[in-house]
Amino acid sequence: LRAAVASALFVCASAQAQVSDPAKLFSREPDYVDPTLSPNGDLIAVTTPDGEKRALSMIKLAEGERHVFRFSGNEDRWGRVITKVPYNVTWSDDNRLIVFEGYDYGRFGNEVASGNVYAINGDASKPEHLFGYINDAGTVRGRLKDEGNASLMKVLPDSKGQALFYFQPWTVGNDSYITSVYRVDTHSGKREQIESFPDRVAVAADNSGRPRVNIRWDLQDKQIVHYRPTPA
Repeated sequence: LRAAVASALFVCASAQAQVSDPAKLFSREPDYVDPTLSPNGDLIAVTTPDGEKRALSMIKLAEGERHVFRFSGNEDRWGRVITKVPYNVTWSDDNRLIVFEGYDYGRFGNEVASGNVYAINGDASKPEHLFGYINDAGTVRGRLKDEGNASLMKVLPDSKGQALFYFQPWTVGNDSYITSVYRVDTHSGKREQIESFPDRVAVAADNSGRPRVNIRWDLQDKQIVHYRPTPA
């Protein structure tokens, strides 16, 4: 036992001696973060360093082939300088990914959701902007004007890339809270509003895509749960 412990300490000491700047190595960002495997196990998506930023890498496990998806630009929608990073990633089928964009403002490493949600193929092709805000280009109005945050509820099983989201707009002044539920085709970007609630609520749905439960809190911080017994 003593020999084994001594050997392990020697290996650690040798590894440290080979590092020219151990403090820099200790404090650097990790190479691979938040890996997620495709449903069929052929691809893995993982955030990786990309120069001074981070990008999303999709790697074919059998061949080792790698494709990279990067967010463009370095400003948020209000013109503030930020670093855009992958914030959350979910597979919607064997070759389609839902990618949430995050803003890194450089404040103690905190990242926040930007409100922009994309879908891409496993080779980073055919991007679709599912939710977010697209600025006008001259006289051409941006296709999306979502001023709020979208949250993924669930990917619908055996649906070829269909997913449910709920969207909550940012409120200003005396604006009323509202929560809208959308069914989204992550391949085409087409979305359909299927329900709306006059409050800020959490929503759960069954595997057919029908919202069945919503949860909210009243002004006394009392939890209220509404349940729909049948899909109809």
